[in-house]
Amino acid sequence: FLSLAVSTSSSKPNGTPTTQLCLLSELLSNGMHGEAMECCHFILSAAEAFTDPNAKERLGVLLLRAWELGPSPGEEDRHKRVGVLGLDHGEEDNGKMDSSCVSSAIRVAMKLNCGIDGNTHVPLLEDSCVLSEGDNVLRAVRSRMGLPMTVVENWPDKHQGRLKKELISTNGMVGIGTQIACALSATLDIGKHFLVTFEKNLPTKKQLKLELIKAASRTSDANFAKEKISISNTISSSIDDALHNADFVTQKIIPHMLDSSLALAQRFVSCLLFSVSKMISSYAPSADFLDANGSFASTLLKSTKRLYGILAKLILSFTSNPQALTSKET
Repeated sequence: FLSLAVSTSSSKPNGTPTTQLCLLSELLSNGMHGEAMECCHFILSAAEAFTDPNAKERLGVLLLRAWELGPSPGEEDRHKRVGVLGLDHGEEDNGKMDSSCVSSAIRVAMKLNCGIDGNTHVPLLEDSCVLSEGDNVLRAVRSRMGLPMTVVENWPDKHQGRLKKELISTNGMVGIGTQIACALSATLDIGKHFLVTFEKNLPTKKQLKLELIKAASRTSDANFAKEKISISNTISSSIDDALHNADFVTQKIIPHMLDSSLALAQRFVSCLLFSVSKMISSYAPSADFLDANGSFASTLLKSTKRLYGILAKLILSFTSNPQALTSKET
């Protein structure tokens, strides 16, 4: 169902080279977006049987990269596309399509990424030396917590350098949500208040684009507007869920905890709030272009207000163990 497109050379002297497509990519290349949407949901259902969150996240990345179909029609080096079912609906229509399943794929990918939790750093016990024992041990710790850890190699080569810098600079995670935010900013536009920041800190737009966002932008204006609203709703829901979890732990669990377990819970909330703030800041530059009435930008502002309210409650919880504030994770 899912794999990256693979180019192969023909064994014949004058044969046409081919690009092997997975089932989802084959459906997309033939314009069968309804069937592709059903395939996305089937993949999500099948992934429920997986116990390794890293495997789920890898499926999510492959799902988003299913739009990478190889050279476009009309290019000199175009390969013949060969799929699992051998579908062939003729040449692709160069006009703007009235349907796509981009928002559905993003919704499924975010679920496979465990929502915002896929971008959240795992808090560790104070006496733990896991951070110094290498990537594989840290990945195992996140797996036991039910959280995936981004594998940089899953993403296109042009993205990997930026991802590595991001991991080093924030000491956090770069999950699917962050990648989608960067792709939206590159494909849509950036608000005028963020231009200076982007010019200083981010690479070129070419290094940020994802094919599925570009594919949605090539559909009709009405369909693209619908897709953008659906994407914004998915992100808003993920942020809201993360804030709900942080608020619940802060108000209902932390007041009844003591000693090391209290410090661990406090670091969990602080890491989760950091992840939410990172998501909000990542989507803010393109928020004005995701809907016409500014509802997504308004939602981000409301989420920011709620985040500060939870943060204030979290800070008050440190009155019983102020020494925990010295933790690097806090």
